[in-house]
Amino acid sequence: MLPVRKAFYVRIILLSLSVALFGFLAGCTTVVQSDKRVDTTRSIRIAPNTTVSALGAVNMHVPLLVDHVDLFPSGFMIRTAESIVYIDPLVVDSAVPADYILITHDHADHLSLPDIKRIHQERTVIVGPPIVAKKLENYTVKEIKPGERIKLGDIQCEAVPAYNTNALFLGIRAHRKSEHHVGYIITTDGARIYHAGDTDFIPEMKEISNITLALLPIAGAKLTMSTEEAASFVNRFRPKMVVPMHYQMGTDEPEKFMRLVEEPTKVVLMDRPAPK
Repeated sequence: MLPVRKAFYVRIILLSLSVALFGFLAGCTTVVQSDKRVDTTRSIRIAPNTTVSALGAVNMHVPLLVDHVDLFPSGFMIRTAESIVYIDPLVVDSAVPADYILITHDHADHLSLPDIKRIHQERTVIVGPPIVAKKLENYTVKEIKPGERIKLGDIQCEAVPAYNTNALFLGIRAHRKSEHHVGYIITTDGARIYHAGDTDFIPEMKEISNITLALLPIAGAKLTMSTEEAASFVNRFRPKMVVPMHYQMGTDEPEKFMRLVEEPTKVVLMDRPAPK
């Protein structure tokens, strides 16, 4: 029994050290605007008074993990008849102030203090899970957990689970269920927008339905769902439109995603200029 018990404790120690190292490296992340960002912001109209705009490509560096990679991130702006809503604003070009800022979790490519400072105004409402509120101690944050709903002006916002079932290594998951990271379902103007956050294809997704626009991570490399898993979600739940996000640019993953998604769902690639 002793060797087995010793091996167990060694594994626990290694796991703890790995988690600490991962957290330290994540804290050293730098994110800047990518030279692959398109000059004209891509926007799509999903309802008579509602448009969704991509915030554009970034270049990300995490020591030992990510070496200055161009990334199409998870940042979007939603403009309704009454509100400006940002989700995970990152390297924001727009000077349009926010009415509402929704944050999915506390990783540096989703929670950007400089960008929040830029678009925040006195009346801005920030919404996020407890782990985000802890990082934004100088702001008032309305905390939300998976399964909870909140009314924000002319939008109804529901938080849904977002977490990993796949481990990176040694059992470490980049997005643990216990941390209560979230995605959001936003209902406004007769439309429903699903922003998945960073997540695998998880069982709770079976509750999601009647989506106008899905914003889904692809090519996850065990950080989020794979391209194939994202396409499986789309083909099962049939949103009217889908935008892939949170992927490395310069690969064929977006095109692969387009090939895998079945009609009638329309795939919109927002990392490039609109087709003429």
